[in-house]
Amino acid sequence: MLTAIHIGTDPLLLRTRTAVLESAGLRVISAESVSQALGTLWDNPFDLAVLCHSLSRSERLSLTTAIRRRSPSALILLISAGPGASTAEKDGMDAVLEPDPHRLLQRLRPMLWIRQQHGAETRLHQAHHA
Repeated sequence: MLTAIHIGTDPLLLRTRTAVLESAGLRVISAESVSQALGTLWDNPFDLAVLCHSLSRSERLSLTTAIRRRSPSALILLISAGPGASTAEKDGMDAVLEPDPHRLLQRLRPMLWIRQQHGAETRLHQAHHA
């Protein structure tokens, strides 16, 4: 099972989106602040990070830097249909997902399938060379 860290400052959005992410088969660890997220990043292995549009651009930039340092291969996704979407790629995020739950899942599921296949290939390669 893939693990996601979901970071946002709006508790209602965080709870709602966590439920949506879990419905996609993810184990989700939530953080309601940048400081909580930074502590969580170092204490928990994760495959992807989901950043909420409730975070400011400067918060997203500092989190993206920390995430890349901790786990360079992790996917970083921004949930936004607003102004943050236009700068997300430039800011180092891998994709922008719409906040609508159905559209979010529609885009997320293929990403997760690819990520799971990549993980299986890595484990197979490591077992072969052990």
